Amino acid sequence: MSRSISIPIREEGSLRVAGVFCRSLDVLSEEELAALARLKELRAAAAAVKGRMAALTPGDEDHAAAQAELESLRQQAEHWRQLRERATHAKHVALGHTV
Repeated sequence: MSRSISIPIREEGSLRVAGVFCRSLDVLSEEELAALARLKELRAAAAAVKGRMAALTPGDEDHAAAQAELESLRQQAEHWRQLRERATHAKHVALGHTV
């Protein structure tokens, strides 16, 4: 009986598992990589907005605009997370790991 070895892929600067390498799933698809890259960009943009918000007074017009921008970034991130999940599932189905 052969054992499957899987190695978690962790996001840079985080303990969050972004994927797993195993004998037959040794690469991320282009769609997965694109989604991960976009999520990284959105995370950086959200950090910048949060930094700006720290210097603003709650209730101020600029603070409200920053909150709206942050919410927009969250919605975009959720969209890209879903795309990544679908791409990962499609890859697993294509490799016969999932039905």
